[in-house]
Amino acid sequence: MPRSVPPLIGFEACPTDQTLSAWLEGAAKACRRATVEAHLAGCAACGGVVGARLRGTTEALPAPERFELRAPVGRGAMGRVWAAFDRVLGTLVALKWTILAGADRARRRALVQREAASLARVRHPNVVALHDVVPVAGHLALVMDYVEGPTLSAWLSAATRSLRDVVERFREAGEGLWAAHQQGVVHRDFKPANVIVRNGRTAVLVDFGLARLCTREDAAALASPLPEASVAGTPRYLAPEVAAGEDADPRSDQFSWAVALFEALTGVRPPLQGGASQRVPCVSVPRLTASTAFEALPVALREVLRQCLSVRREERFSTLHDALAALPLSSLDGLTVQPALTAPL
Repeated sequence: MPRSVPPLIGFEACPTDQTLSAWLEGAAKACRRATVEAHLAGCAACGGVVGARLRGTTEALPAPERFELRAPVGRGAMGRVWAAFDRVLGTLVALKWTILAGADRARRRALVQREAASLARVRHPNVVALHDVVPVAGHLALVMDYVEGPTLSAWLSAATRSLRDVVERFREAGEGLWAAHQQGVVHRDFKPANVIVRNGRTAVLVDFGLARLCTREDAAALASPLPEASVAGTPRYLAPEVAAGEDADPRSDQFSWAVALFEALTGVRPPLQGGASQRVPCVSVPRLTASTAFEALPVALREVLRQCLSVRREERFSTLHDALAALPLSSLDGLTVQPALTAPL
């Protein structure tokens, strides 16, 4: 069943062809560029348009002799991911190319460098491992672990799952987020599509393309090209403060994690507050209790979600680790979650 994507921040509908062309050529203003990228993250139709324009360039990219390309496993707005055999490491890896083209070349290179710097800091079983950054025909590629399995969104929609299994997968993904936070990294784009369930059993957090280092010193050293107040991330999972243009911090990731968990457990998004041009998940306790599916969850689990989804970030858990520790795993046995009719992003 096709999924209806809600209007995203800054767009009542999809951006025009002229706007997409300006973004591809690097001519869009910084604020508009961030809005286009957020829209591309949630709109398959526009992503397909951009992918088609880039296809001639990405298909022509040769692999260095070090790699034997096996199969494409993903395509994004700025490049693609291939499964490849790494002759140096002697193993299958994921090769993530970013197309460095046009007037936006310097900015895209900086984004790749920032993603690499973020991943290099985090070594954890629930975070994809970075092995190397290599030049590919004038472009850059990240060499990462190849994580075999469905995305968390596909895993959720494939079958009826026990409530404990669903919460366990989100706990594992949350452990990966917490590991990043401990190293000063904010992911800024947590969603089920950015988690892979390795071999259908263990959640692994991937795609740190929008990640940002928390400390001013680190951000300055990387010469981050994104303005401090730009809105980055997938709008349906954005924390209210991020949608309002404030900087993201670990508690913003906590909010995004809780929105995705709420969707997975209830089959609906948390109630939205705001007009059509600024749909932001702003959840209050009275509105949460209006959901029958939410009320059916164990009390302790509801309380974790309520606190994580507080509109004011200072009212959330101090750390995601505290939220994960509060998950009542032992009380979830014997309950199930029906597969969603439409998989979340």
